[in-house]
Amino acid sequence: MLVGVVHSVVMSPPTAHENDRFGTSLDPLTYVRKPVEVVGFWAAVVLPFLYVPLFASGLKSEDAMVAFAVLVALHVVALVAGRNHKS
Repeated sequence: MLVGVVHSVVMSPPTAHENDRFGTSLDPLTYVRKPVEVVGFWAAVVLPFLYVPLFASGLKSEDAMVAFAVLVALHVVALVAGRNHKS
C-alpha cells in the first residue's frame, strides 16, 4: 500500500506552482523574461556609477545634459525590468 502511494506521488506531474517554484515554468516567455530581469537588475546596480563622471565634469555642455537625461531614462528602464529579479 505504501509503495503505491509513494509511486503515485513521485510519478505525478508537477503542478504549475511547483514549476514556478523550481524555475521550470512551461511559459515560453520565461526564457525571455528571466534574462531581461537579470540584465535589468544588474544594469540598475551599475548605472549609478556612471553618474559620477558626469557630475564631476559638470553638466555645463548640452552633450553632458543629454547624456545625463539618457542615463536617467536607461536607469528607470533597468529598474522596471529588474524589479522582480530573485523575488
